[in-house]
Amino acid sequence: MPRVLIAGGGFAGAALAVHLLRQARAPLAITVVEPRERLGAGLAYGTADPEHRINVPSDNMTVLAEAPRAFTDWLERTGRRQADPEGEDTSATEGRGRHYSRRADFGVFMADLVAEAAAQAPRGCRLEHVRDRVAGMRPAGDGAIVTLESGRALPADRAVLVTSHDRPVLPVAPAPGFLRHPGYHGDPWDTARLAGIPPDARVVVLGTGLTMVDVVTGLLARGHRGPIFALSRRGLLPRGHGAFGPVTAVPPESFPPTARAGLRLAREMVAREHAADRDWHLAVEGLRRSAEAIWQRWPVAEQARALHRLRSAWDVHRFRIAPQLAARLDAACRNGRLRIRAAALGGFSTAGEALEVDLRPRGAAPETLAADAVVNCMGPCADITRRDDPLLQGLFAAGLARPDPHRLGLDVDAAFRLRDRAGRPQHALRAVGPLTRGVFWEVVGVPELSAHCARLSEALLSEVAAPADRARA
Repeated sequence: MPRVLIAGGGFAGAALAVHLLRQARAPLAITVVEPRERLGAGLAYGTADPEHRINVPSDNMTVLAEAPRAFTDWLERTGRRQADPEGEDTSATEGRGRHYSRRADFGVFMADLVAEAAAQAPRGCRLEHVRDRVAGMRPAGDGAIVTLESGRALPADRAVLVTSHDRPVLPVAPAPGFLRHPGYHGDPWDTARLAGIPPDARVVVLGTGLTMVDVVTGLLARGHRGPIFALSRRGLLPRGHGAFGPVTAVPPESFPPTARAGLRLAREMVAREHAADRDWHLAVEGLRRSAEAIWQRWPVAEQARALHRLRSAWDVHRFRIAPQLAARLDAACRNGRLRIRAAALGGFSTAGEALEVDLRPRGAAPETLAADAVVNCMGPCADITRRDDPLLQGLFAAGLARPDPHRLGLDVDAAFRLRDRAGRPQHALRAVGPLTRGVFWEVVGVPELSAHCARLSEALLSEVAAPADRARA
């Protein structure tokens, strides 16, 4: 029986398993290696904090193209929407799917979807969840051998790498003792430890993106009274969602060939939406729907220019937040509880019981912020070759993988096959999800990521099918 092994059981790993089970027409063994108890939750949707909400309305969390509103239906059928009135967008007028549910609810939905797909799969198909971590993988004959941290070695016809993000890293090496200080929080998803921050503590949050939103809204919900500083080089905050409406995807072939000209067109698109008394979000959505094709049409040098000049602005407009959370952040900024600072980070040290963060604001004198707690929300290392991940480092050392041209992730071909050190695609080793952002760019949103998993599933099934099965297809 053909076997597909999936290394990682968060959203992307679970979505790939669902597509394989739904598309299979012959016996198939699927093994998902994931240490967490439940498949589908992962880092993003495994949170138990009720303040952590999905960043788009429930209707936009489309996993299956043939059932685009399945999550909204599930919320209503299970009573979870009715039990969470705070998730309703009371300003919305365009439909029932404007509910920003708790992220934990989407994790449960994905677990249910996996279980349903396994129960309805053709006879002979089976899904196995191995609670372990993948330590290594290598080609073996026409397939692969996957080694687990427990020491087990599992054979597979195809192995797919779907790992989550690493913990955030500091931009410069800290002074001795900083990382061991009880006030330093290197894991922003450790909500139990964050809950121990005293309510009057001076808090410095490193980063002003989506993870910062999680941390700050959690602190505010627990009644935090002390000052909160959020720091990033440009001091940009994620925008809140506005009105939704019809979206027209930008034709990739008509998009300018340079980042500078693309920025001018994007501004013109926003101006046209404003002139028509519509929201700027619609222009960004039109760009997002063609982002993968636009990205791949640009040469590497132009992609690098866009990353350097435009990425921060794109991220805060592309990765928007629930209007409820945007309102809380806005109120906290107005009343002075939350202060956003634009500055480079120059150093990290300790001074007695306090932590110190050195700032280098543009056009101003350097300064030092003293804090009782520092929470790192800066994201994983920007260079994948420097990540502290034994699995990735093993693949690089063996020449079985290479970074994409921007070192954002792994280099893969259009069929998600890992390219080895010489650039040759390997048919038995694949990668999908955020690890492939440098190649596909738009790989984070649920609909786009699930669509990638559906494409990969079709390719895998066509490759591992027996000759007789291929003839009947």
